[in-house]
Amino acid sequence: MILYILYNADLLEIARAMTNDQDPKEDSVGFVDDAMIIVTRRTLKGNIKALTNIMEKAGGGFTWAKDHNSRFKIDKLAVVHYTRKAVKDPLRLGKMKRQKAPPLLLQGQIVKDKESYKYLGIHIDRNL
Repeated sequence: MILYILYNADLLEIARAMTNDQDPKEDSVGFVDDAMIIVTRRTLKGNIKALTNIMEKAGGGFTWAKDHNSRFKIDKLAVVHYTRKAVKDPLRLGKMKRQKAPPLLLQGQIVKDKESYKYLGIHIDRNL
C-alpha cells in the first residue's frame, strides 16, 4: 500500500497545484488505485473546462499517465455534477428540471455523465 501512495502522489497533487490556499476550488482524493478529482465553479460549463484542463494540460493527468505507464481508460471514467440550478421544463408547464451539463470530452471521447457513482464502496448521488 505504501508503494501505491508514493506512486500516485503526483497524480493527486495535479488538481491541488492549480488552486490557492485562500480559495480552494480543486482537489483530489485517492486510495490505492482509485482517484477522484473535485472541482467547484459557478457554472457547469466552468466545471467541464476545469476538469478538461486538469487532465489535458502539460503536466496534467494524461501526462502523469504517460510518464507512469498507467493509461486512463476513458470508458471507465465518470462525472457526476452536483448542482441545484434548474431550468424550466418545456415538457411540463410550471415545472423545473435539473440543468443539463455540457459533455466532458477527453482525448476525443465523452466521459459518462452519471446520476450517481460508487467510490470506495460509497454510493454518492446528485442529491448527496
